[in-house]
Amino acid sequence: MKLRRHVLLCGFMACGKTTVGRLAARRLGVPFADTDMLIEEKTGQTIPEIFEARGEASFRDLEHEVLCSLPSLSPRVIATGGGLPTFARNAAPLRAAGLVLFLDRDFDDIWLVLSRRTGRPLAKDRTKEEMRALYEARLPLYRSCADDIIKSCSRVEDTVDLILSRVSADCGTRP
Repeated sequence: MKLRRHVLLCGFMACGKTTVGRLAARRLGVPFADTDMLIEEKTGQTIPEIFEARGEASFRDLEHEVLCSLPSLSPRVIATGGGLPTFARNAAPLRAAGLVLFLDRDFDDIWLVLSRRTGRPLAKDRTKEEMRALYEARLPLYRSCADDIIKSCSRVEDTVDLILSRVSADCGTRP
């Protein structure tokens, strides 16, 4: 199947966008990109370093710039940062960039990942209840920007199969 436009995965932090996106890109035979990684390449700093040195507002400006630059890239699978779809100024460029799929994962599964990993500036020093509130506040924003919702499965391969079925429908082919 030939990808005609980007496939953008959105969703809450630790929902699996990067893991699922890499495998989906491999199976589609296209490059994979992650907006956070593109920001790190552009600045030479990690996301936590950007938050520490420049603050969240500066990070969000960089995120918007990277989003607006995506049309210059060949079609690929792109994992977006968890907050990217939650800012109104990103809605139009996100939709214009390609097929937007919301990777919907249960919060308790997300929390298991977040509670074991550090390095996510917005999760640092927050309780499970605080993170659940942020998750629930963002859900309607993810849904509103998405062309479709992909319910995360327990096996990564099964989630990728759902994505490929949706992409093939977008391309007018069968998986």
